[in-house]
Amino acid sequence: MIRPYKLSDLYDLHRVCSNERIGLTGGWKPHGSLEESEWILRNYFMAKENRWAIVLRTNDEFIGSIGFSEDEKRTNPNVKSLGYWMAEEHWGNGYMSEAVVAVVNYAFRKLGFEIITADCYPHNPASRRVLEKSGFIYEGTLHEAVKIFNGEIYDLECFYLFHPLLKREEKG
Repeated sequence: MIRPYKLSDLYDLHRVCSNERIGLTGGWKPHGSLEESEWILRNYFMAKENRWAIVLRTNDEFIGSIGFSEDEKRTNPNVKSLGYWMAEEHWGNGYMSEAVVAVVNYAFRKLGFEIITADCYPHNPASRRVLEKSGFIYEGTLHEAVKIFNGEIYDLECFYLFHPLLKREEKG
């Protein structure tokens, strides 16, 4: 289930985001302190629109994040980029695929998005599976596209999804 972020998510957010494997699959530096996590929670997740916490239905435990931002590779204002990550102990349970479908449907129906894009690194096949399972179409690989926090440079596998009611011709 998804919901807006709350300050009470701080400890779980820090626990999840200090895991090096989580950061490396997304290209960001693992959180080094509770204060860093609080700054990110307040200024990135809570201060911006269309970013949600992923929580377990049974107990509202914070397990991940999903949301939209500007697509920095495109200047079309009708395109938004989907980003997400999840606590390692919950990988492979279908929670992320469920969250992706929910926010994509919301974005098309309620927010008026026309195109949603998403990227993943080649070393993250699980993220690629989530996108493909959710109907995203592989657009291509942007080679040597991102320099991450530790200086490594990665390719990006790029995906897109058109609003289902817009009649678009696939461009070769």
